[in-house]
Amino acid sequence: MSKVPAWGWAVLVVILAGAGAAVWWFWPGQGIELPEDNLLVNADFESGARGWSYPTWSEHWAGFEVDRREAHSGRRAAHLEVRNDPARSTRVWGVMQELRPKEFPHYLAGFYRVNSWEQGTPLMYLQSVIIVWRKKPAAGMNNFQVRFLLGGVAFRPTRMENVRYVHFSKAAPVQGQWTPFAVDVWEAFQSQWGYVPPEWDRINVFFEARYDEREKADAPIRAEVFYDDLYLGFSLPDFAQGLVK
Repeated sequence: MSKVPAWGWAVLVVILAGAGAAVWWFWPGQGIELPEDNLLVNADFESGARGWSYPTWSEHWAGFEVDRREAHSGRRAAHLEVRNDPARSTRVWGVMQELRPKEFPHYLAGFYRVNSWEQGTPLMYLQSVIIVWRKKPAAGMNNFQVRFLLGGVAFRPTRMENVRYVHFSKAAPVQGQWTPFAVDVWEAFQSQWGYVPPEWDRINVFFEARYDEREKADAPIRAEVFYDDLYLGFSLPDFAQGLVK
């Protein structure tokens, strides 16, 4: 396993006796461990934006920053500053990587933190997305997706032929603390599309904060979101045990 640097954050886990629950504290120290088979480059953002991008060609995307305002481990995290844009009914903040793995990844996991969340429109939420690009278009689709809803919406936000949704959480995002998430990508594609993709041209993975279909009459929108210590691979990280949806 690979470790974040020694100036990262150590993990102390306290098991609540008789309750079957786990409470996690992260203090300055050695840091958490992610499996070495992580497909994501610079998964802890300690090398800034290296390996990360976003769809600059899309008018709906607002991008991201990497800074030291908050960090789950180490000194940096992806920072998404969500603000209302009167000119656009849909707006997306997030980070992306494009991958060409030899095998289809099994698990997706990581941490998010929300320091403020003014949900001025019903369709404002956090999600992570796996897009599988086909080598040859089929049924009129050149890609198909599973979108994992991490918080903020309790129903399916959009309806598109090539998109399926899986809820990790239907509640409003937890504020003021780092929240872990983990999903079984194999199970999601099997249940939503009927099979685990046997081949692909490329795979995109996104970690987002966004709003959709905002009306001018909706209330103001404002949120501050961070992602850190992200994972996509074949082994379930230790922190994700018991979390998988």
